[in-house]
Amino acid sequence: MSNREKTRYGHTVRDIAQDFAEHLKYSQDADLVHTTDEGRYTALALSIRDRIVHRWNQSRKTQRQGDSKRVYYLSLEFLMGRAMSNNIINLGIEEEVRQALASLGYTYEELEAVESDAGLGNGGLGRLAACFLDSLATLEIPGRSSVPMSSTPSGSADRFKSSAKGARTSSNGLPPKRSWVLPTTCRSSAMAPTR
Repeated sequence: MSNREKTRYGHTVRDIAQDFAEHLKYSQDADLVHTTDEGRYTALALSIRDRIVHRWNQSRKTQRQGDSKRVYYLSLEFLMGRAMSNNIINLGIEEEVRQALASLGYTYEELEAVESDAGLGNGGLGRLAACFLDSLATLEIPGRSSVPMSSTPSGSADRFKSSAKGARTSSNGLPPKRSWVLPTTCRSSAMAPTR
């Protein structure tokens, strides 16, 4: 496999820096000089998401081969905290991300500050849902969760709520945290029937 193909999921400083720069260019239509804090945040979030999706694909392949069952958790509330820093820590690449950004003239702290705390709901049940998901991951139990409100096809409801609250939006009009949301249409065709 060429290094070019590995860039999307590699954990080296060089791979992360290259993926970040490519997401600035191709996902944000920007470059290292002409961009906003939100654009840089989104480029980093998409770079991290690439690595998560790669791991998801590996996990699903292993689960299918092992004929594993999955737990599905549906909740209207999740209190997950900041997605980017949480995901970087969980991937074990915090130092590599810091070095990759420094090599391009940015700091991790400036991009981390762009994301507001993604607390949904009133706290108690939302934190319980987050703990449940963390437990599934820690115990290596195949699982998936969903927040029905976030799966609006156009995202227009989220965009309306954000603009009404005066929340920060990225250059594409969506709140930066939407960088973490995968369209449900991407996943539905790959689901296997349950037994």
